[in-house]
Amino acid sequence: MQQQDKNIYLGKKYEENLAFLQQELGEGESFDLIIREFEVLGKKAALICFDGFAKDDIMVEVMKSLFGLKPVGFLKNDVKEILTRGIPYLEVDTENKVDDLLYSVLSGSILLIIDGSDQAFIIDARTYPARQPEEPDVERVVRGSRDGFTETIVFNTALLRRRVRDPKLRLELMKIGKRSKSDVCVAYI
Repeated sequence: MQQQDKNIYLGKKYEENLAFLQQELGEGESFDLIIREFEVLGKKAALICFDGFAKDDIMVEVMKSLFGLKPVGFLKNDVKEILTRGIPYLEVDTENKVDDLLYSVLSGSILLIIDGSDQAFIIDARTYPARQPEEPDVERVVRGSRDGFTETIVFNTALLRRRVRDPKLRLELMKIGKRSKSDVCVAYI
């Protein structure tokens, strides 16, 4: 991690970058944070996203395409080649400013960090719940958002993350009840 002015930027050390992003996004505290570590071109890499925004099949597709890459090295001029050849999505960008990376992942994008690179790839493969949440009939509001929860807890947490794009938002999943063992999510900042 490098600090310039008031901004923090990624460094070239994968472990430091990953540990910092895990801490900022609340790994172990938020059940919906997904981090998949693997190797690409002989280098450590990780995909980071939140459940409910990116489907598992999209992450698997990105990982498959990255596994198919041939070794070319990680020089600055190779970043564009990796983008065009390796990731099968049109909207892929690079960024190294941590605030922008956090905003991107909280907005539903997938982050790809690679050892030896001070740039993270932002893959815009967002998906949102199939059924649009509707405003509740009982609790009508005059101002503010018109969102209402659905029956699926993952969609509801994705809706919360979409509205509250704060890296300090934590979502803890637990079961309550002796017989029903209902899933409950406690959200806090």
